[in-house]
Amino acid sequence: MCNVKCVRLPTSGTIGSLKPTDYIPRDTVQSGDPQERGLGYYTDQTGQLDSGVWECQVNKHVIESAPYDEFVYLLEGRIDIIDGAGEYRKYKAYVI
Repeated sequence: MCNVKCVRLPTSGTIGSLKPTDYIPRDTVQSGDPQERGLGYYTDQTGQLDSGVWECQVNKHVIESAPYDEFVYLLEGRIDIIDGAGEYRKYKAYVI
């Protein structure tokens, strides 16, 4: 049997008291100042799955590799990604 956990994040109003984070290593920032903030809502007992809210200011940084997979639901703004092969992708928040 599989244990299933449903995590409900706020969908309107203020997200809450976001705290400074440091997910983007400072030595990878090429321009801008990320000024990251986030708030975790859930971490499973293995520590391998978590959910939360994260925000940052406009910046450009390089991610050589990441030791994890990531699912992102973009609430506002946009993300531009250029992969190692030079392929460019642009994602933006879907507004209803």
